[in-house]
Amino acid sequence: MEAEAGVESAARHLSYFKITKRGRVRKTVREVYLRDDIPCGFRECCLCGDPAKAAGSLRAEDRVLVPDAALLLAFIDFVETDPCMRNCLILSTVLNQVRAKNLQVYGRLRALCGEGASPGDSPKCFCLFPNEFFSQTFVQPTDEETLKEYEARGLCVAAQWLQCHAAALAAATQPPQEAADLAVGGGGPRVTVLTHDPSLKARAEALGLDVQTVMEYLESVKDEFPNSGEQLAQLDVEDAGGAEGSASKAFYEAHWSEQRIAESLKRGDILQGKLRMLSDCNWRGLVFAAGEEVRIVGRTNLNRAFEGDVVAVEIISDNPISAADPRPEVPQAPPVEEGGAGLSAELKEVNEEADLFADDGGEGEVETVKDPETNKPSCSSLREGRVVAIIRRGRREFCGTLRPIDEVKALSMPSSASVERIFVPADRRNPNVVIKTRQSRELDGKRLVVAVDSWDRYHRLPRGHWTEILGSFGDRKAEGDLILREQGITQREFSQAAMRCLPPPDWTPSLLSPSEKARRLDLRSVLTCSIDPPNCKDIDDALSLERLSNGRLRVGVHIADVTHFLRPDTQLDIEAAERCTTVYLVERRTDMLPALLTTDLCSLVYVEALNGDGGGRERLAFSVLWEMDADANILQTCFHKTIIKSSAALTYQEAQSLIDDKRDKSPLAENLRELLRLSQIFRRRRMEAGGLQLASPDVQVIRQAIAEHANEELSEAEGASGAEGHSRDGAGKDLSVETVEQEAIDIALYQARETNKMVRCLALRPCRVPGTGSSITAAQTPDSGSTNLLLGCMRALCQVEDYMLLANVSVAKHIEKFFPQNSLLRRHPSPKTPSLETLKKLLEAKGVTDFECATSRLTSARLHCINPSETIMANQPL
Repeated sequence: MEAEAGVESAARHLSYFKITKRGRVRKTVREVYLRDDIPCGFRECCLCGDPAKAAGSLRAEDRVLVPDAALLLAFIDFVETDPCMRNCLILSTVLNQVRAKNLQVYGRLRALCGEGASPGDSPKCFCLFPNEFFSQTFVQPTDEETLKEYEARGLCVAAQWLQCHAAALAAATQPPQEAADLAVGGGGPRVTVLTHDPSLKARAEALGLDVQTVMEYLESVKDEFPNSGEQLAQLDVEDAGGAEGSASKAFYEAHWSEQRIAESLKRGDILQGKLRMLSDCNWRGLVFAAGEEVRIVGRTNLNRAFEGDVVAVEIISDNPISAADPRPEVPQAPPVEEGGAGLSAELKEVNEEADLFADDGGEGEVETVKDPETNKPSCSSLREGRVVAIIRRGRREFCGTLRPIDEVKALSMPSSASVERIFVPADRRNPNVVIKTRQSRELDGKRLVVAVDSWDRYHRLPRGHWTEILGSFGDRKAEGDLILREQGITQREFSQAAMRCLPPPDWTPSLLSPSEKARRLDLRSVLTCSIDPPNCKDIDDALSLERLSNGRLRVGVHIADVTHFLRPDTQLDIEAAERCTTVYLVERRTDMLPALLTTDLCSLVYVEALNGDGGGRERLAFSVLWEMDADANILQTCFHKTIIKSSAALTYQEAQSLIDDKRDKSPLAENLRELLRLSQIFRRRRMEAGGLQLASPDVQVIRQAIAEHANEELSEAEGASGAEGHSRDGAGKDLSVETVEQEAIDIALYQARETNKMVRCLALRPCRVPGTGSSITAAQTPDSGSTNLLLGCMRALCQVEDYMLLANVSVAKHIEKFFPQNSLLRRHPSPKTPSLETLKKLLEAKGVTDFECATSRLTSARLHCINPSETIMANQPL
C-alpha cells in the first residue's frame, strides 16, 4: 500500500528492547510520525502560525527552565511548590522517563502541566512540549549509544532548538534597533537546563548550553527568591554524588542487592513481609511473613525501615525473646577525628541533645505476642530477625512538630541561615526526621507535614523537607487536619468532572423519563416519616405504615436511592471509591459523596415553609415492604424502586413525645404507636430465638458555643428548625449549628429512647459489587446529625435492631436466594475466646459459676437469668 505524499518521509521507526516480567527480552518497534506545526509553548508566538491561536503558557520575558527526569524524580515537591520554578517546559521524552520510574510523580507532573498550561496571570507556568514528534527536535537512536545517552542527547537537541527559537522570537517582536542589538549579543529569553545528572551537565556544557544544578540555580536567584529551596529534598550520600564513607563510620548495615534478595528468597534463607511497628514506639516491630510473626527489636535491626514497608527479614535468633528484655541501645556514633572533622551538623546536634530519642515511647518492656485462642505467648511467633532490605517503601509523609530548641541558641541563629532542626512526628511509630530550613523561627510551634527524602547508612536519623504548614500547635482546625492527613483521608473538593455527573440542584422526579417512572412504585400518597437526630440534613431512611382494606398492615422501610445518580465507572464513582466512607470528627465531616447528593437530591426531607404550610419533597427511594397481620407475622415481602414524599421529619425526642401524648389521635401519632408496638414484637422474637444483646455505648460530644450570644441563637435555631436543620433570623443570618463556633468540653453517653431503637443503627443502601457493573444492597451506617448539646453518633457497631435489622435480614435472604454462590452478606464474627473467658471470670466473682458461651442462644439465655439487682449491667455485656 502506497503512503500519502509527505507521510512516508515524516515516518520514523524506533526500536528498543525491554525485559518482561518473566525475564524475557523482547524487541519493540514504534512508528513515529513527525510534524512541523507543533507550537513551541510561548504565549502568542508569532513564529508558530497565528499568534491568536498559538497554544502556550510560557512567558517569553522570563527565563525558561528545562528540567531533566532525574531532577523531577528527586525534587518533585520543590518543582510543584517553590515560586522560583515558575516558567518550566517539560519535554515529552522526559515525562516518559518519569512515567517509567514513578507513576505517582508522573501523575503530579501531568496535573501540574494541566493547571499551568492555560494562559493567564498565574505565577507558575508549565508547558508540555512533544519534542519526540517535532521534526526539528526528533533524534534517531544509534547503535553505539546507551539509552541514557540517547535520552540526554534528545534533551540537549530540544534545548538547543528552543534557545534558537526564543532568540528569533525576541528579534521578531522587538523594534529594529533592539532586534539588531539582540542578534549581535546573542540575546533573547534565557533557556536553562536544570539537571541532577553530572554526565548530562557535562554534555550540555560541551554543546554551549546554559545548564545548572539545583543548588547552582538557587544561588543565582537567591536575591529574588531568598526563601527558595525549603522543599528541596535531602538525598543520600551516594545519591548526592558524594564519596561513600567507610563501613566503620556507618550506623547501619548496607541493604542487600536485588539479586541477592531474589536468590535468598528462593532458597528460603530470608522472609518477606510487611513491617508493623508497635503503637508506642519506633524501635520495635513485627513482620508478618509466611504465616508467622518475626520480632524486630532495635534500630540497628530495623535498618532504616518504616511502618508499612515491605521488607526482607533474616532470622538471627530462633529463641523466644524474653518479655523482660530491656530497651535496646541506639546505634552508636562513629569515632570522630580530632577537632570534629567529618561530623555533620545533625550529629553535632545529636551529641548536644542527649534526649534525641526521648519521643520514642519511653523505656518499657518488649510486649509478647499472644495466641488469640489460648491467650498465651506464642513462642513460634517470637523469633527475632533483622531487616536486610526494603523491597517496597510505604508512606513517607508525616505530620508533627519541630522539637523546641534552647532560646539562647534560637536567638543566636541568623534569620536567613539554613539550619537543621529535629522534626517529631505525631505518630510515635515513626522516627524523628532531620530537616533543613531558613524559616526556623516561623516554623516553631506549627503543625507541619514533612516528606522523608532519604536515610542512608551514615546518618542516624532520616532526612527530609517540610511541604505544608497545617496551622499552630493546639489549634482545633490544625489538629483535625493532622488526624485526617495521618489517616490518609481525602480532604479535597470533588472535581468538576465528578460534579458534572450530577443533575442540577433543582432536579425533581418529575423530570424522570416515562420508562423510569413506569418501573417505580408510586408511594407519594402514603404517610411517610423520618426519625433522625436533631439538625440532621442528610436524611437517608424513612418509615411508613398503611392499613390495607383486607385488615392487614403494610410496613415500609425506604432508603434513598443513590444508585440512580451514581453510575458505575463514572468520575464520581471513582472519587467516591477513593474516599470509601464518610469520616466524622467532632466539628466536621469529610463526605464520601458530594453534599448536593447527600443533603439534597437523596435527602428524604420535609420542608417547612415560612407561612406554616409544609410539604415533603418528592424523592427516589429503594423500599422494602412487608405485608403482615396485627401479630407481626410477615405474610409477604416485596422490594421496589419507589417515589416517596415525606410527611414529617422528626427527631427522636419529637417522635417519642408524639407516642407518649395519648390525646394526639393524628394519623402520624397513631402510625408511630403501631410501628413501636410491632417493633417490640420483632425484638422479643429475636431475643427468644437466641439473639444476643450487646450494649455498645453511644458516646456523644458535649459542645459549648463560644461565640458571643451563640447559645441563645442556637436555642432559637433549634426550636425553629425543620428537617433541614437550619433557620434564619430576620436579617437572613444562617443560624445552623455548623455556622456557630463551638468547643468540645465533655463526653457523655447517649440517652436511649424507644423511637431510637425503632430506627437506629444500620440502613439498607444500594452498593457496588467490586469487579462488576451491578449493584446490590448492603448494610451500612446512616449519617448522623448534631445538636448544640449532644452529637448523636450512630455507628455500624451499634445494635442491629427492629426495622432496619428486619430490612437487612429480608434483603440478605433475597440476595441469597437469587445468588446462592455469590452473595455479599453481612456476618458478625463470633466473640473471641479471651473476651468470653474474661466475662466468665467476672461472673464467677458475682457467684455465677455455670456460665455457658458455646452459642449465642446459650449466652443470651444465661445472661438474662442473672439477677439484675446483683449485677446491673451483667446482662448487657459491652
